[in-house]
Amino acid sequence: MNKTEKLQRIILILLGALASGYFMYSGFSMLMHDESGEVNATQGVKQLEGEF
Repeated sequence: MNKTEKLQRIILILLGALASGYFMYSGFSMLMHDESGEVNATQGVKQLEGEF
């Protein structure tokens, strides 16, 4: 394995770690959101009822 292949592998590992960290952060921030899911569901149903 030459120098460029090692560099590419390190960059891919770092990008994968950044992506997984971002998705974990966004998932936990959605879980810790104060608003309940039932309120969001009823608001969505009301909006759909208004369109028809």
